[in-house]
Amino acid sequence: MSNAGKPTASPSSIKLTEKGKLQAIDLAEKINAKPDLIIFSPYIRAYMTAKPMMDKFPDVPTKEMPVYEFTYLSPRTCRNTTTEQRRPRVLEYWKRNDPDYTDGDDAESFNDLLSRVKNLLELEHQERLIMVFTHEMFIRAVLAVTAVSGVVDRVKMSDVWQGRVIDNTEIIKIP
Repeated sequence: MSNAGKPTASPSSIKLTEKGKLQAIDLAEKINAKPDLIIFSPYIRAYMTAKPMMDKFPDVPTKEMPVYEFTYLSPRTCRNTTTEQRRPRVLEYWKRNDPDYTDGDDAESFNDLLSRVKNLLELEHQERLIMVFTHEMFIRAVLAVTAVSGVVDRVKMSDVWQGRVIDNTEIIKIP
């Protein structure tokens, strides 16, 4: 809904549009490799995207993990706004370039995000196929961390902010 320019109440409650639901079904139909584990964010849209895959492979274990979107703006102050309405605050946040800054008690710092990324990457996977249903900024942070050989404190905010655009239901292999 947010990607479609609709006002949203909170990052965790944003649902998929009909197009998003179809993209999730299409993704599950394209994947033939049976995963060993399916991880999804606690945000409803990530679960809705993972659900067709979980239905396709009902015997695969699933796990909800804190791989949710980077919530750097206070959701309380962004309630019922559109992406376009939040844009000035987004630009202000990234211009500040302070990895310890939080926009409110219901927001997180950039370093908090990196800590969540580190926790995901430390999962013991030993050649297992793990599918993670998460969000664009989280994926950008994962890519930034893996690009510097997993050294979290070498990741710069600009590496994540200026990272490549991640399409909905895009498959990205992480080593």
